[in-house]
Amino acid sequence: MRAAVFALLDDLAVPYRLQEHEAMFTVAESSLKLPEKVPVKTLLITDEKKAHVWMVAMRGLNRLDMKDLARVLGVKKLQFVQRERVEELVGVPPGNVSVFGLLHPGAQNVYVILDASLTSEPELGFHPNDNTATVFLRPNDVIKVIESTGHEYRIMNI
Repeated sequence: MRAAVFALLDDLAVPYRLQEHEAMFTVAESSLKLPEKVPVKTLLITDEKKAHVWMVAMRGLNRLDMKDLARVLGVKKLQFVQRERVEELVGVPPGNVSVFGLLHPGAQNVYVILDASLTSEPELGFHPNDNTATVFLRPNDVIKVIESTGHEYRIMNI
């Protein structure tokens, strides 16, 4: 899956910077190891009927208000996707999830929500489906990547 990420970035002519590092599983770890960067966390959430799945990319140190987001999305209740199902959907286990998981065939029905506050940052970092590296790219290029996968997305204040 990692090779597919770089192939896509090259095909889209998206400039990026790659930083190799020890495996990082949490935002807390990335904040310690990459303190000069805005940590981004990528969550997979679903409605209570498990009819829809959303990938939420947001500031890593912020907490997601599930009740408010459920109201905005017009669903009764949201919950995190079960650990076992994460890999089915995006091809990587929890701790590796990023927008690049949208390349996985299981992600075809995943909707994307990008925190609007991230779009003003100079660059954002995401694991290339491997938590031993981070790919840094401009927010507009993150959107370009999402659009290239054909996934529906929304940019909203979270």
